[in-house]
Amino acid sequence: MGAISMHEDECGFVFPRLDAGVCIGCRRCKQVCGFQHKLGQVAGERSYAAATVEGQIERSASGGIFGALARATVARGGVVFGCAYEQGEDGLLVRHRAARTEEEFEGLYGSKYVQSSASACFGEVERELRAGREVLFSGTPCQVAGLRGYLGRSYDGLLAVDIVCHGVPSGRMLREYLRGLEGSGARVTDARFRPKRDGWSESLQLELVRADGVRTWVPSGQSSYYDCFLRLETLRDSCYACPFAGSLRPGDLTVGDFWGIEEVRPDLLDDVGGPFSLRRGVSCLLVNTDAGARRLEELGEKIVREPVAFEDVALRNDQLRRPAEEPASRAAYLAAFAEGGWDAVEALWRRAARRRRALQVVKRCVPGPLKRVVKRLLGR
Repeated sequence: MGAISMHEDECGFVFPRLDAGVCIGCRRCKQVCGFQHKLGQVAGERSYAAATVEGQIERSASGGIFGALARATVARGGVVFGCAYEQGEDGLLVRHRAARTEEEFEGLYGSKYVQSSASACFGEVERELRAGREVLFSGTPCQVAGLRGYLGRSYDGLLAVDIVCHGVPSGRMLREYLRGLEGSGARVTDARFRPKRDGWSESLQLELVRADGVRTWVPSGQSSYYDCFLRLETLRDSCYACPFAGSLRPGDLTVGDFWGIEEVRPDLLDDVGGPFSLRRGVSCLLVNTDAGARRLEELGEKIVREPVAFEDVALRNDQLRRPAEEPASRAAYLAAFAEGGWDAVEALWRRAARRRRALQVVKRCVPGPLKRVVKRLLGR
């Protein structure tokens, strides 16, 4: 009926708004909500370390599994849906869009630590499936569950891939942060989180690409946006209660980074004769449905995968065990953004960073025996 429209709150997070004068009370919105109904299946039995053997792995944030699936999909005449940057009037926007050629899904590679606008493409996904075309849809678990609820039925041609999601800040937060970096210089046209300039295992950086072609790299600890994201201080409310932060997965496949592989499965690394490289990148791969298993088999030797325990994958991927824990500092950061935009967040973050550095210096200067005494006094 068109009774629901989407609106930004004071922090840029998008929420639905109901027009009671148009609503007919059918409750269809409740019936299709993938988040409320927890649409998905429990993963764990088919878990892998995986990576593509193709050269395009360098463009991916981890082992390049999404890229391998996407190339196979378009080669068969299918359509790939994923998130990409678009240049808007006030900066970079992140939206889901369709790609029908390898050139078109170039912008879908890599991690984008921001909330993507995906719902506008759901109708297009349905039209492609009804036309008999193969569709690959990749997104956060809540987006994949949302698509499942919207479609209301299964399609043989659909392969849904959810990511191991850390949570999402708002698009407005990213745009304001990037505008603050631009100053009087050229506009930022691309923001690449975790580029592999120094290898996958050393990729906690932000690569900025400007309109004049200049590239700069910022370590995560020196970027207020990146650091607040990693500290869970600027995420959407629902991220702290996500039903998909665990083994319940809405996708046919789940992909992410296999953080900690050097600890739990060092036998799989190339320095001891294994198939995976800490420099090139390693994905964790969960096969959640038989449809997902069939698509992987079709890739043949384009990817290499080795069975691993789900517990090993989840050890350093917190969001495969539990939702993000809301830090006490989050309220102050959101209030700062609502009042003064990212400039206010930046000032708050710099003060907090100085306090953390000072505390680290003090800790290094305090003798070990005195630390133990203080801990006993504090009951820790």
